[in-house]
Amino acid sequence: MKQNLPLSAVVLLGICIGSQLFPPSQALSCLPCQESPCETPACCESGSYIPGVCGCCQICAKAESSVCGGPWRTSGVCNEGLFCHRECDCKTVEDQHCVFPFKFKGQVFDACTDFESTNDKLWCATEVNDLDEVIEGQWADCKEGCPGMPFECDDTQLFNMEGICVNQTERARLEAGTNVRAPKTPQQFDDGAQNATVAPYCSPPKPGTTLPVEETCQCAKGEECRPSNSNGDDSVNFELKTWCFLSYVADPSNPTQDCFPEVQWSKSAGRFWSNKACETEAEESILFIPSL
Repeated sequence: MKQNLPLSAVVLLGICIGSQLFPPSQALSCLPCQESPCETPACCESGSYIPGVCGCCQICAKAESSVCGGPWRTSGVCNEGLFCHRECDCKTVEDQHCVFPFKFKGQVFDACTDFESTNDKLWCATEVNDLDEVIEGQWADCKEGCPGMPFECDDTQLFNMEGICVNQTERARLEAGTNVRAPKTPQQFDDGAQNATVAPYCSPPKPGTTLPVEETCQCAKGEECRPSNSNGDDSVNFELKTWCFLSYVADPSNPTQDCFPEVQWSKSAGRFWSNKACETEAEESILFIPSL
């Protein structure tokens, strides 16, 4: 999966060295910011804007489970609190994951092998039983880059690779080697954005989504409490009719949890908002809908 670069970014391709497994070396050259227009996305799945790869325009930070990384992070930077997980992925020519270690006829293999190969090519297990023994027929030839192949992927190749945005829990699981892939596979975790700003969500975030910013339900940084539309009722005290967009909602599927009792979702702005976040007295409970 690839992502189009901003107009201000020009990626210069170098000479490919080695097998087709390894992407060509690349250098990043940015045009002056004023030479191309910025088109800030109307909304972001992550709910955050970050500076683009050349620092000229605002782009969306990547949401959890999204593609990230690539050379110079041209495939995206993960949102705050997330990590871009890149690894040397070992797959078969049929695009299945190799499983290591595996046992075959009494021997244990931590890499692709040509043991009893019918075509003289190196192969691996794609499924094993509870004893790590290869299940009959669940094997295939390895792609380049796998352990044991003439060209093995290593840490030096990770810079050019794309990855997936993961949260802290998933990072810990992957670092512990509890995934089904080779436990010795080189991998790295790039920190998420450090300078994100609030962007409208394209849709309410999914339950369990790792959200950035403050861990309390409150008005977002830089947000001023603003007056709501009075719907023509000039007798209403405008001081009680303020609202703000919120910086943090613990559970988007149940936004009032650990938050204000009248939190609502603005479809046009793509963010949660509240009257009570602006109220200075806990007993005030008059609700007004902002004009968005």
